[in-house]
Amino acid sequence: MLAIIKKEVMELFRSVDQLFFVILFPSLMVFLLGTLLEDLDVSDYDIGEIKLGYCSQGQQDAAEQYFQELEAKGVISLEYFDSADEAVEQIKAERLTACAESENGKITLYLGNEGIKNRSLTAMTQGFLYMNQTYTACAANMEDPMRLTAIQPEEQDYTKTGELGIERSMIDYYAVAMTVMIMFMGSLSGGGETFFGEVRNKTINKLYLSPLSRTKIFLAKVIGSLPIVVIEIAVIMIVSTVFFNAHYAADAADNLLLFAMLLSAALALLSVGIFVGLLLKKVSPNGLFQLISWIMLFFSGSFSKEIYIEGFSNYLPPYLLQQAAFELTLFGNKAAALQVIAASAVILTVFVIFGAVKFNRKEAV
Repeated sequence: MLAIIKKEVMELFRSVDQLFFVILFPSLMVFLLGTLLEDLDVSDYDIGEIKLGYCSQGQQDAAEQYFQELEAKGVISLEYFDSADEAVEQIKAERLTACAESENGKITLYLGNEGIKNRSLTAMTQGFLYMNQTYTACAANMEDPMRLTAIQPEEQDYTKTGELGIERSMIDYYAVAMTVMIMFMGSLSGGGETFFGEVRNKTINKLYLSPLSRTKIFLAKVIGSLPIVVIEIAVIMIVSTVFFNAHYAADAADNLLLFAMLLSAALALLSVGIFVGLLLKKVSPNGLFQLISWIMLFFSGSFSKEIYIEGFSNYLPPYLLQQAAFELTLFGNKAAALQVIAASAVILTVFVIFGAVKFNRKEAV
């Protein structure tokens, strides 16, 4: 079993083409795309249009006036509903971004799936509530609360715009996007070649003649493919950080979680590639994998962030993986990364089992 694992690892380091594709090519793409497209693409998030539903259990209140002011300034578009349930249905149908329900001075936000818009709307609502509570507290301690209406802000700046720690360059963007690219193109193709290459080179029968059981042979081939998965992710992250000054997560713990998420997803893709490679007899899976990967990556914004089709791009696996990575690196949100790890573990388990069963039933050539 160890001999098979060693053979798989040595084949990686003997292949100059594969080493170039895994190590140098994605790193060069990070530098070239991050540098050449710096002035063409916008690396930071565009909030976009916020469609807010609103319902109130009483008469017009300060919250409604606040949201109307935001609408007048073009920050949001406001739509009224008789109940929150009606608005929630519109959110589920992706016709609304969120809904605000006001009752007795309290605001309940029902949020959709668009994380950036959700955080922006939540921040604006919390800001209003803090200010409203401040005025209420002041009024409760004043003999004449109406004096508050005469207080006008001075024409003086009390705040300065500064770095919030979430700005990113195009190098930062492509340091993630190119990692996802090589995962889909490399892991799928590498997995597909794991057994199909043995059939093409007419060495598959040598494996069948091994004293090992077919299940152990299969697992040895899978384990032998792991180093390329680790190398392709680690090299891009290290090179991008050390040589191109790219930024990933803010601390070591989040960077380890990011690496674990990318590694788990790459292993899941590898298992899918291995299984598909076992199904095919004469046609190499590489052409199919490359075509599918390029289409998904193109419409996921991996090569240009500006390429995005609502209702299509946001359902593609590369896009979901990139968004989970950006949620972690930009905002420190771990939920999406943990979901990717859990989903990848399920995919890996299922396709390894299916692959082992298929390999045990495969006839000699």
